[in-house]
Amino acid sequence: MLAGNVDGIVRIRGEFFILEHKTAAQIDSDYLEKLWTDFQITIYAHYIEQTMGIPMTGILYNVLVKAKLQQSKGETEEEFQARRAELLAKSKTGKSSAKRRMPETDQEFQERLTEKYAEPLMLHREMLDLSHDRFDILRSELWELTQAFLDARRRGVFYQNTAFCFNYQRPCPYFALCRSNGNPNLIENFYQRVAPNEELRVLPADAPEPTF
Repeated sequence: MLAGNVDGIVRIRGEFFILEHKTAAQIDSDYLEKLWTDFQITIYAHYIEQTMGIPMTGILYNVLVKAKLQQSKGETEEEFQARRAELLAKSKTGKSSAKRRMPETDQEFQERLTEKYAEPLMLHREMLDLSHDRFDILRSELWELTQAFLDARRRGVFYQNTAFCFNYQRPCPYFALCRSNGNPNLIENFYQRVAPNEELRVLPADAPEPTF
């Protein structure tokens, strides 16, 4: 079974496009060239056509660049005194006008973020045409993936896809588990079992609304 959340469907000059929001550390030609390989979005387009009868022309990507800003923690009194002492030692007058750097407030940080995201280069919009030949490839690949998964489950053997250990410039959440060869102590102390795709869970009609 497959499940997912489509960000939206938009109509442009009478044609329908899947709306997809993404974030990226940077947007360059390599990133944009790889968008057409988006396996997930092809599944979305195929599903929408099959179940909703909406002919999909393409995909409209809104790509937001991740701001590398961090909220300033300021400096402690000890750090300030140490910095002030260094400045006094270098001062010819023996005086310093240095003031302690105070932590940045949430409002100040939000203002900096707002100013940053107002820059034109922080958002890129890309429109791709959708080739319906991709649907034939999709169905074939899904069949092969399904058969490989069922075979692995039947034999109780799943191969490690080590090409993805650092796929997003950071370790996979299960990297330590794989490297430990399934150490039970590591599993008990650092992992817990939860139902997959909780964000797609359908609540009963009489379930109370979640509170945040």
